[in-house]
Amino acid sequence: MPVFSQKALEEATKEAKYKQPSDKNQTILLVDDEQNNLTALENLLSQYYKILTASDGKHALDLIQSIDDPQKISLIISDQRMPNMSGIEFLEQSVELVPDAIRIPVSYTHLTLPTTGHGGCWGWGGGGGGG
Repeated sequence: MPVFSQKALEEATKEAKYKQPSDKNQTILLVDDEQNNLTALENLLSQYYKILTASDGKHALDLIQSIDDPQKISLIISDQRMPNMSGIEFLEQSVELVPDAIRIPVSYTHLTLPTTGHGGCWGWGGGGGGG
C-alpha cells in the first residue's frame, strides 16, 4: 500500500517546483573521496545550485582559497572518512575561510559526536550520528 496518494505526490511536486531557486544564486561545496558520491550529489543538486567539488579536505581548502568570492559558498557537505584529513578536520579549518557557510558532515559509519562545537557543523548526516 502506498504511503502517499497520487494526488498528494502531485501537489507536493508542484509545491516543490514552485519553491525551487531559479538563478543558481547559491553555491554548494561537495567534498568526498568517492567519485560516485560526488557525481550523484552533483547530479541531484546542480539543476538548482552552483556546485563545486573536491576529492579531499586539502583540495577543498585550496579550492576555497582560489575562488574570487568564497563567501558565495553557503553550504558545505563533506564526507567524514577521507584519507589524510577527516571531514571534521576539514570543516573546522574551513570556518576561517567561509565563516557563514552551513556545514554538514556525512558518514556511513556509526559515530557518536556532540551536536555542536565540531567545525561549526549543522547537525550530523549519515549512519547513526550523534545529533
